[in-house]
Amino acid sequence: MRSIPGTRSPANRSGDVFHAEFTAAKTTGNWTFGPIAYYAGQVTGDTSSAFYNGAINVNRYNIWAGGGLVGYNFGPAALTVWATHEFSSNASGGTAGPPGIDTASITKGYSVFANLSFRLWAPDEPATPPKRPMFTK
Repeated sequence: MRSIPGTRSPANRSGDVFHAEFTAAKTTGNWTFGPIAYYAGQVTGDTSSAFYNGAINVNRYNIWAGGGLVGYNFGPAALTVWATHEFSSNASGGTAGPPGIDTASITKGYSVFANLSFRLWAPDEPATPPKRPMFTK
């Protein structure tokens, strides 16, 4: 379906998502390490249009994860590796099932990712005049 600019689309709309990350890192020499955590949750429900007969009905979800990071500064480049485990996750608004049971589900898992950062370009440092002694003979 094509929507007219300035109007709302009649298609499905996802709810708003809140995402927060938490890090406490300690750097010793070239090494950096510490615990990390994150939260991701849908704070408003999804909506489904009449076009789809209200087929989309997952309302909200919550995911909590924790883990750690380790990094090393090589000088011209720095490498950081994060590893997390989703220890708590839930969703609401699944399809109708047995009374009192919400059939919405969300998986839990592990994530490992890395970041390599380095400077591509930087302005030259300003030239400093040679230091002269404060007193001369």
